[in-house]
Amino acid sequence: MGAWDVDSFGNDTACDWSYGLEDVKDLSYVERTLDAVLTCGPDDEVPSDDAACAVAAAEVIARLKGNWGIENSYSETTDKLGPLPSTDAPAGTRRQGRRGAGADRRGAF
Repeated sequence: MGAWDVDSFGNDTACDWSYGLEDVKDLSYVERTLDAVLTCGPDDEVPSDDAACAVAAAEVIARLKGNWGIENSYSETTDKLGPLPSTDAPAGTRRQGRRGAGADRRGAF
């Protein structure tokens, strides 16, 4: 079907991506997804599938931090997620300094 809505999970790519969350117990899947986009250089084009998955991954982070987006049948997998896993790093520093090219475009989570 492709894309049918502007919501984070309003396309087949993001919906399919969300099923991968069921296979992990941490944020590694989300981190790999975001890294795929953030490692692109400023002059690189981001593949559309990577971009759609990154938007979904960002939605996961927002939801885990208590900022819920639209809940519907397409977001069911992410609606079931538990609380944000704790890390040893202080908030906002966990991803600092990684992957060079994308570091200036990356927001801390």
